[in-house]
Amino acid sequence: MKARDGYAVQIPEEVVRSRDIILAYQINGKPLPESDTPVRIVVPGEFAMYWVKAVSSLELKKDSAKVAAVRMLFMDSSGLEPVDYSFDDEGDKALVLKELLDKFAIEYEGKPFLVKARDGLKKTEEMETAKKAYIKITGENAPEFISPDISYGMYVKNLVWFGTDKEVIMGLKQNLAAYFKSETIPLETVFKEVNMEIMDDKNYVIKDADGYSVDIKGKDLKQGELLLGDGGPRVSFKQLPKKYNIKNLMEISLKK
Repeated sequence: MKARDGYAVQIPEEVVRSRDIILAYQINGKPLPESDTPVRIVVPGEFAMYWVKAVSSLELKKDSAKVAAVRMLFMDSSGLEPVDYSFDDEGDKALVLKELLDKFAIEYEGKPFLVKARDGLKKTEEMETAKKAYIKITGENAPEFISPDISYGMYVKNLVWFGTDKEVIMGLKQNLAAYFKSETIPLETVFKEVNMEIMDDKNYVIKDADGYSVDIKGKDLKQGELLLGDGGPRVSFKQLPKKYNIKNLMEISLKK
């Protein structure tokens, strides 16, 4: 749905099915103020970002975009130089989102842009909007989806992951640790977060930021842990040779 001021949001299918979606033309028996007309969306029990004022158009999509990743990347290991970004009169640092997508060779043209926040919010944006945005990496609420070209209500703070339906970038390690409530997380738990299936008989590739890579069977991958302590993100496999314990983790993907 879109508002007259350009704000846009897609309500996930599970919310549409489980909640009453109300088109309000009156509030408490009184007409909406002119700034909220012609109608306002009300979704009791859901995030305020779905309560859109001054709705100008509604579009019913057959299926909401859902992530089912085959490739997981780690923002901490991108190696990109941040840019200065002034937000709320504070000097912050940010990564240009399109540069980040290109750095990781993510196929994004024609795809929706998906985000998941630490508070559980899931949101779908138009890719054309995302390509003009930034990921703020310093200050409170980092990492945060942000842009001078979109309204404040479209910002998303404390990103757990973001990307397309098949290729997902995991957020900064401190935010991941806060979300999973641990600095040591079973890989199976991380994979379930982005609906990335680990198949016992398939081969997967683990890569570090320096280009080193190693192949691993799915049945062994299931035994690994993501470590978010000192240094960059890394993986550990207690039952495997040391060559599988990779520091500065950049990618885990299904081998083509």
